[in-house]
Amino acid sequence: MKMFNVRPLFIAAISLIAGIVIITNHTLNTSALSLVLLVLLLLSLALIIAFIIYLIIKHKTGSVWFVTLVLCLITTCFGMGSSMLFLSANVQNYNNENVCVTGVVDNVKNYSSTSIINLNNVLVNGNKVNGTTELVVYNYGSNVSIYAGDKIKADVKLTTNTKSFGNISDLTNNINYSATCSVDNIEVVLGGNLVKDAIKTKIKNNLFQFLNSDNASIAYSVLFGEKENMSASTYNVFSYAGIAHILAVSGLHIGFLVAMIVAILKLLRCNKHALNIIAFVVLVLYAYLCNFTPSVVRAVVMSMVLLLSKTYGKEYDILSSLSLAAIVVLLINPMQLFGTGFQLSFVCVLSIATLNKPIILLLSKIKCPKKLASALSVSLSVNLGVLCITAQHFKQISLISVFSNLIVLPVFSICFCCLFIISFLGLIIPLINYVLFVPNTILHFIKLLANMFANIAVLNFELFRFSYLLVALSLFACYFIGFALVSKKFKTIASSILIFTIVSGAVLLNVPAKFNSNAGYSSETYYGNYVFLTTTQNNRVLIINETASERQIIEKLNNLNVNKINTLVVNNYSTKYNSQIVSLIKKYDINELIIEDSFSSVAYSEFSKLTYVNAVKNGAEVFGIEINFKYFNEQNIGLSFVFNSNLVLMLNDGVSKTQINNLTFENIYYNYVVYNNVNNNIAMLITAQNYVNL
Repeated sequence: MKMFNVRPLFIAAISLIAGIVIITNHTLNTSALSLVLLVLLLLSLALIIAFIIYLIIKHKTGSVWFVTLVLCLITTCFGMGSSMLFLSANVQNYNNENVCVTGVVDNVKNYSSTSIINLNNVLVNGNKVNGTTELVVYNYGSNVSIYAGDKIKADVKLTTNTKSFGNISDLTNNINYSATCSVDNIEVVLGGNLVKDAIKTKIKNNLFQFLNSDNASIAYSVLFGEKENMSASTYNVFSYAGIAHILAVSGLHIGFLVAMIVAILKLLRCNKHALNIIAFVVLVLYAYLCNFTPSVVRAVVMSMVLLLSKTYGKEYDILSSLSLAAIVVLLINPMQLFGTGFQLSFVCVLSIATLNKPIILLLSKIKCPKKLASALSVSLSVNLGVLCITAQHFKQISLISVFSNLIVLPVFSICFCCLFIISFLGLIIPLINYVLFVPNTILHFIKLLANMFANIAVLNFELFRFSYLLVALSLFACYFIGFALVSKKFKTIASSILIFTIVSGAVLLNVPAKFNSNAGYSSETYYGNYVFLTTTQNNRVLIINETASERQIIEKLNNLNVNKINTLVVNNYSTKYNSQIVSLIKKYDINELIIEDSFSSVAYSEFSKLTYVNAVKNGAEVFGIEINFKYFNEQNIGLSFVFNSNLVLMLNDGVSKTQINNLTFENIYYNYVVYNNVNNNIAMLITAQNYVNL
């Protein structure tokens, strides 16, 4: 029995993805499983070649299966080859070395004390290097007057990024190097050298002139997908409301743009061939302004296929169109497959293609009005389809988006069209920018809706972890429901089993942990380090040393399925990290905060409404764990604690030899010395059994 229609492009796309995944996995993770997968892939290629030879012998080179197998062979080999070339690209090794870097600024993200700049066309000490460099600039409140398109020169500390699944985001964006420097070490040697950046900068200036700053940052993100000017609180509201996708240019925006272009050109009585050419030029130019992100490329390819199919009277197959777009994107950069944007963009369309009709049929059976059923089915399809992707990447599931998108998207379509027309016409006719008060008003309304939906927390669920196996099962379930040529009864039973397996797997992965033993877990963050301790009575203590990042801590604790912490100890506290401490207190329902007494007044005012604040002079005892703060000339240099009869010392970042000498005079023998961003020779001046360099 034939279960699925043969779609050559779809099978070719799957083959390309298989080649990329298996080669990347084998290159970055040389485990027994990766070797088995590689052997299976090579055996599959051998079988494909054998079938192709068989069809040639039988003179069946014109059959669908011959075309499909040839495409399958070609794309698999391309996937394998492009992945190997990408991962084996010549990258020079730097280990926190002082060098001179020159490059063209791709984008800038400004924060309170740092700016993150992505550099392309990078020269290191005058020598060309492959890929992009991410430059972290410590500005400490100073303004960084650097913009996209500027060519800069900087004296930096440069490190080569490791190629691993832990740095898959860097691989996806071809970021091969990380660098740090002070704002004083940067020089702009050439500015505004790209037409693209000049256009975007002019539009940004107009938006910030004629809209309030918050709406201007939203509008700029809506137009170009760049969120560096947007506050974290604004983005979080849109995220919690389930409408953050409107802030990144995707198929939604391209769909509105195509509809607008077609409507305008039809009013001008433009013939269909000219319409296609004009639409293609506009879409490619817009994709160029949006840096050819995967979601934009996917939407542009699919839109052009749709327009051409209508022009020449051919049936439009959404799955084949989607597959063609995936092939185009992945042939340009195979690592985009692992990017969140790529996955969400393509799965959104796949879920609409596969789940839309079944949901409409289901809604019609309960007498849902036709127009409402049509709108609701699209929203449900998208949200159900991407549920596992969002669970994997963001460790949360939001069901509120089903309802928020029904109300927000019709309003947003008007806003986007107005913004697009006014912003680009405003480059030519400046007076038109005064009409920006229209999208400004609409954006106010959208923010009100976002705040309303964001406060409905009952439909938001946080997760500890998820599995790519469950993601793969969910994608197969979508495809099976939409395209399996089987009886309704069999489809219902099989789909129910798949859905039950996915839900059961998700529940089992997210059962909160219960600790019945004395155990310790230690790790570093960008700056500082932390230790998580548990006792036989299931008590949990989190010790944060210096400026540890709460995001990295949460990631590690999620792997342990931790949902509750009894006591939080903060050493070397700084008011700059109040929001991080508040985040931890709220997330883990922390009962007690222990902090140095020199910060008692600030701590009481900031945290006493959330938890009990215990300000101590030298240390404290918590669940039998003795904790002591360490000082040199009244300056905090770390802390020590006794746990499981082991004396552990945690050093602050960047402690000096002079400060360490003070500890050596104590003549204390430590079982463990834990340090991060401290010179090994300095740390080992302390007498210890073990030295743990995080």
